[in-house]
Amino acid sequence: TAALELLHPLHPSADVTHLENEVSRRLLTTILDRRFAALIRQGSKSFICPPCILDLAVASRPLLPTLLCTSVTATVTTESGAVQSAVLSALTLLARELTRIASHGVLKSELHRATISWKAAFSADRAVASAELAEECLQHFRLS
Repeated sequence: TAALELLHPLHPSADVTHLENEVSRRLLTTILDRRFAALIRQGSKSFICPPCILDLAVASRPLLPTLLCTSVTATVTTESGAVQSAVLSALTLLARELTRIASHGVLKSELHRATISWKAAFSADRAVASAELAEECLQHFRLS
């Protein structure tokens, strides 16, 4: 697995700015995750995603109450024994996709799909398991 991680300060608060940042972070990770899934689906049919890359993922989570870690990872196969080449391909692809988003932003349709996805996740009609609620409460109290 090859990974790029960004560590940055986390300042949890009850103000609107914190909420806007949190929503933006979740929307961006959702969009990036969907882009990664599309690259994997295309697989060796495209020159964009080398066949040595098995999976791509994005995660963003607090490491400490005041430190957020956002990471992108690529899982590679090393069956051919070309470990260095596979890792280089994975890191190149991750860097290229991050650069593309930084340079060009996201499509309105990507933002729309991500927004619908998150609205559904927080819908009042959605059944929530008690374990999920307990984890949300723990996260809130750990970060507050």
